[in-house]
Amino acid sequence: MHEATIAHSILEIVTDKYKATPHSRGALKVNIIVGEFRNVDLESLQFAFDNLRPLYSGCAACQLKAELVEAKALCLNHGHRFSPRYNTGFQCPDCGGPIGKLICGEELDVIGITLEAESDKQ
Repeated sequence: MHEATIAHSILEIVTDKYKATPHSRGALKVNIIVGEFRNVDLESLQFAFDNLRPLYSGCAACQLKAELVEAKALCLNHGHRFSPRYNTGFQCPDCGGPIGKLICGEELDVIGITLEAESDKQ
């Protein structure tokens, strides 16, 4: 399950940010984007993240918020923009052409980390 490796990497990024931020009590939330063609099962990623987070400094209360990015492509024949789908053989619905360029759908990025400041809880 490569989702555990991904969760580990995300938690390392969050821990590094927490440790580098003075007066931080810990991480509250991490936002990520995951491309549709990235081959990541979001439920498995959530499971791995929830089970690994207590092992990382400052991450015990951290919540993972994942947003799925729909794949978009340009067809090779005419440059039509479309959402490639398995059931259509990833062909352009306008002309039947193959994918010429994938515009988005392979992302896997941390886009935000919310930390709790020492003064937030008193």
